[in-house]
Amino acid sequence: MRKHLYCYLITFVAVTVQALASGLSTNEWGVGTNNVKMSIYLAGSNEEIKIGKPLKLIARFKNISTNEVFHLHQARELTEVADYSFFIDFPSGKRVSALSKAPIIGSDMGSNIGPNETFECELKVDKVCQLDEVGTYKIIVQREIWGPFEKRKEKGNVVEMPTFTIISNPLLLQIVK
Repeated sequence: MRKHLYCYLITFVAVTVQALASGLSTNEWGVGTNNVKMSIYLAGSNEEIKIGKPLKLIARFKNISTNEVFHLHQARELTEVADYSFFIDFPSGKRVSALSKAPIIGSDMGSNIGPNETFECELKVDKVCQLDEVGTYKIIVQREIWGPFEKRKEKGNVVEMPTFTIISNPLLLQIVK
């Protein structure tokens, strides 16, 4: 009986993992963290882009809480990529981890994401990494979020805000000649 149960569990796990992997959609939300989810997708309607052309992604953030406000620090222009980390798998198997640098102090701004609100911004991927191979890339973006505001602590003139990291859905992107 034990042997049958063990075989059943192994089969169940194998089938479940395969089903989850094959059902992976690239335009869905990443796993939620602290009531915030992140999604990335290609600006425009197709998931194919010509080699050498600028690559723009849309990063979408969703606050799924009913009573918390989060803050997203942004570079002066929302099309900059400050504070984002990119994890890119190239068609050749090369993996690139690109951390974009934060802007100079005083040149940034931010956006609040209220309860049940969604915020979008454009990311210029070619500012941190050149996608110079033909084939399918896998891109994941990571970002630090501030909040919730309700948990901030004020110490004199300084306000401390908790932060956490959020990870996007994986995006499969086809680069063609």
